[in-house]
Amino acid sequence: MNKIAFMSLLLLVFVIPFENMLIVPGFGTISRVVGAFSFLFCFLSIIIDKKQFTITNFQKKVLVFIYFSVCSYFWSVEQGESLKAIISLIQIFIFILLMIEFFDSPQKKINSIQAYIAGAYVSSIATIFMFFTKTESFYLRYSAKGFDPNDLGVILAVGVPMAWYLFLTLESKLLKTIFSLYIPICGFAVVLTSSRTAFVVYLIGLVLIPWTVFSLTKLTRSMTCFFILVVLTIFIYVVPPSSIGRLLTVVDESMFGSLNSRTLIWENYIELFSEKSLIGYGVGSSQNVFFDVNGIELATHNLFISHLVNGGFVGLTLFLVIIFEVIRKTFKLNDNEFKFWILVLFCWFLGVMNLNWEMRKPTWFIFTMIILFSIESVRMKKQEKYVE
Repeated sequence: MNKIAFMSLLLLVFVIPFENMLIVPGFGTISRVVGAFSFLFCFLSIIIDKKQFTITNFQKKVLVFIYFSVCSYFWSVEQGESLKAIISLIQIFIFILLMIEFFDSPQKKINSIQAYIAGAYVSSIATIFMFFTKTESFYLRYSAKGFDPNDLGVILAVGVPMAWYLFLTLESKLLKTIFSLYIPICGFAVVLTSSRTAFVVYLIGLVLIPWTVFSLTKLTRSMTCFFILVVLTIFIYVVPPSSIGRLLTVVDESMFGSLNSRTLIWENYIELFSEKSLIGYGVGSSQNVFFDVNGIELATHNLFISHLVNGGFVGLTLFLVIIFEVIRKTFKLNDNEFKFWILVLFCWFLGVMNLNWEMRKPTWFIFTMIILFSIESVRMKKQEKYVE
């Protein structure tokens, strides 16, 4: 049963990057269906094997944040939306709990990263397919079915350092090839989304390659450089000019523009926050409050502003405590793992500056994986000290 539970949880991680592509009528995204079965198998395994949950400081901090969010229901101006958000947070906590319980060995952690990249492959290829079939999600922008191009672009881009990490750590030449190929395929898909945020995240993710390249043999370094040149050449001839043209405006838009009107949206949300600055309007209510005041339904397009409006200073502070705990754990990692996860975390940070990912699974998958790697790193250091 333990193996079945682990495989079901691995399947859940696999579907996360393409969950919006498959919708089950009356139930929601495919991840909800897989998640329901996964939770069932995991809890059966826990009961049968009489497992005891491991409660980390990270989980305790997440619980405090959820407790505050539950309490916010009682002062929420949109209790219906708050209830939905609370249910999502409880599901996220169960996901975290089960990941820490079942991804309990170095190999299982690697398997979970492989599962994420495999899922990201699906949505990358689906996006490329949309391009070749001329099926636009927005004007001259492409993404896998059911996804917003900006959202999908970041989901794919944060996988770049993960794919390179797998290339560095796996022994199988076949698997090395498969996961290294993700990087150019993902790059093509990200460019097709025309998401400037995702493009920047992708470029930052590529930093891991030169940062770790000297750990490779000379032959591998040479082959990597040649491979990159070939891919760039192909991109020049295949990528549509419209996508490149939009991406090239990223510097001007960031320095002199309004980030596609996002700064104006942020200003309006900050005004809302100023009216209820301590405890906010209630979890999940920000978008409805914005509509009530401005007559138009727009997301915050920023995870931190979303927490600020929903939970006020208290809610944002509790969430930042979780982030600081995750950052603190990165310093428990060995050198290569630190480079890898700190870069993934930075990619996530850049992405959520323009996205509402507070309830999204990739956020909590990344956080929990860092915790898991730090637990393993501390365990290994203790063993080495004991041997000495």
